[in-house]
Amino acid sequence: MKKLLMVLILGGALLFPIVGLADTEGTADAALTLTAVINVNVIDNLTDLELKQADLDALAVYGGGAVNPIFGTFGGTFTIELVALTNFKVEITWDYSITGGGTLPAGTIDSVLFLLDGTGGDIAYIPHTPSVYTITDFSGGNNTPGETFDYGLKVNLDNLGDRKAGEVITFIVTVTITDTTI
Repeated sequence: MKKLLMVLILGGALLFPIVGLADTEGTADAALTLTAVINVNVIDNLTDLELKQADLDALAVYGGGAVNPIFGTFGGTFTIELVALTNFKVEITWDYSITGGGTLPAGTIDSVLFLLDGTGGDIAYIPHTPSVYTITDFSGGNNTPGETFDYGLKVNLDNLGDRKAGEVITFIVTVTITDTTI
């Protein structure tokens, strides 16, 4: 009995410091601060535009040049989905490549690609890189749960210069979202 009592006292004495050191009260604080969070998704639903000489001849019947430019419209649209917890601006620009390494005429480069709203209405010419066009459809500020806009593209065929048969011009459209509070 003495041994059992001694084991209980010794065991209790060993456990007491652990129990005595345990703090069962108090709080823990943690904060999550979201600043300048921007989430953007650009969905490309544009289809290629292929023009043949017969297409160009048919379009030329309606005239061409600066007063009545001849346009070719890409099928489909591209969509910009944007959620921001900050102030922002949306800008668009473009660049290109031509099979065989050709170039577009420098004098008309900023009036080649035209931005359309989702219903096909004209918005503005998109300047060639490094210049940009600011898209003003978006609110420009904290916009949770988000905004979505569709856009189309058309190309001013008069400003492509003389092209060779079989050339492919690939347009690379870049959408940039910039935090305006920085």
